[in-house]
Amino acid sequence: MYIAKRGFAKLTDTAKAAAQAAASQSRSGSDRSPSSSSSSSPRSSSHSQHPHFGHEGHVLRVTRLPNDLLVATEDHASPLARICVAVKAGSRYEPAELPGLTHHLRGVASCATKQCSAFGLSRNLEQLGASFRASTTRDLMLYTLEVSRQNLKEAIKFLSYATTQQEFKAWEVHDAQDRLLVDLDILKIHPEVRLVELLHKAAYRDGLKNSLYAPRFTAGNYHGSMLTEFAKATFKTNRMAISGVGVSHDELLNYAQKYFKMDVGEKEHALTPWSAVTNIEPVDHRVHHINGGNIVSEPARYGGGEAYEETIDCLTYAAYVTEGPGLNEPRQLLALKLLQHVIGGSSKIKWGRGVSPLARAAASATNEPFAVNPVSFDHADSSLFGVAVVCNPKDARNVLRATIDILHGKEGVDQQRLEQAKNRLASAILMGHESGAELVQDMATQALINKQILTPEDAANMVGKISLEELIMAAKHALAGRATFAAVGNLAYCPRLDDVA
Repeated sequence: MYIAKRGFAKLTDTAKAAAQAAASQSRSGSDRSPSSSSSSSPRSSSHSQHPHFGHEGHVLRVTRLPNDLLVATEDHASPLARICVAVKAGSRYEPAELPGLTHHLRGVASCATKQCSAFGLSRNLEQLGASFRASTTRDLMLYTLEVSRQNLKEAIKFLSYATTQQEFKAWEVHDAQDRLLVDLDILKIHPEVRLVELLHKAAYRDGLKNSLYAPRFTAGNYHGSMLTEFAKATFKTNRMAISGVGVSHDELLNYAQKYFKMDVGEKEHALTPWSAVTNIEPVDHRVHHINGGNIVSEPARYGGGEAYEETIDCLTYAAYVTEGPGLNEPRQLLALKLLQHVIGGSSKIKWGRGVSPLARAAASATNEPFAVNPVSFDHADSSLFGVAVVCNPKDARNVLRATIDILHGKEGVDQQRLEQAKNRLASAILMGHESGAELVQDMATQALINKQILTPEDAANMVGKISLEELIMAAKHALAGRATFAAVGNLAYCPRLDDVA
């Protein structure tokens, strides 16, 4: 029997508790008068309120060290420790003359460092039973280590080597080009991924338009000195955060000071409730150039527009989006995510067409198979919010018009649908963070972007407090802006932006 304190009850305790509950129920039933039982409603008033989500025994702690390095932990008493180092070195920070530089940087994450060779790094981590991987978003580079708690002391030093003591040797950078070309070949067979890249290219006028994938012509043309210069400009303690799950806060602080060359002494900051946050510290954004280690930045600039990529494909992949709030505005962003669950998407039952407003609208426009879903691509200070469809080319115009009408509120929303959407979104947030790897990356991302951490439980509770009026205002604000439209695949019958907007 799984109980709230994340432990297991003995069978004898379970039987005893069941007997006590049955006795209590029988006593309450005998004491209840007929009039009171007949007048009671089948659903109490407490059921109409949105449930409160909380966690017991998990203490979230955040410490800012004297050199501005952020350390965040939430100890789940798990036998597996997960550590994530986040760096503001995503693709939006690439110099304009070096497109795809972060893709190359991601490809050499496990290469030689100043302390050990690539072979030594891989061998030692494998012998410790550890897993190490690097990933990239448009805002951040994320390095994640997973290892048993008893081996964390040995494994974390190799994580520090890979993130603070890189040494981009010419022959290793050259050999890494093969992995980059494999990534680009895989990208060719995933039109839905190319659609996302095309959307960003059309929507933004700053670094957020930069792709997560390097152009093919860069393979073999970037050398180690370029990566070294970029790393020196971006891999700094005031642009980094370390988060940990399954590790105590004091232990991770000691590792940060020892292996990440931190000064002794730290100053701990209590977490401020999001309801009390009025000013969020601005974040560094787009890199224009790197000059002597200095970074010139500017905020996201959304412009909207349209882009198309015609390929030999039997389907049309299209998306219609507008600009929404960024991760630095969590309540407004959650309001738009709530709208996603109000309008719904494709069925979660195999071969089903779905019963959501979005699915019904698409089904009314075609008799052929289709897929339709609301989408949201979130960044530090901006996001893209809208709908994406996959359908037969001849049905593209009708399906897009029908789904965009739903996005703009053709069917409206009432309180009942809002409460149902709240339940779905809260469940999605909580279940999405059941994975410790996703949780530790989310903690590092929030700590670095917002200097605050909104836990999954806090986010679920915040969703429950969003009113119908707040939802409508968030939708009107997002949909009032200029739209962006992109399409990939068979575009013989694909409409243009002015046909569907």
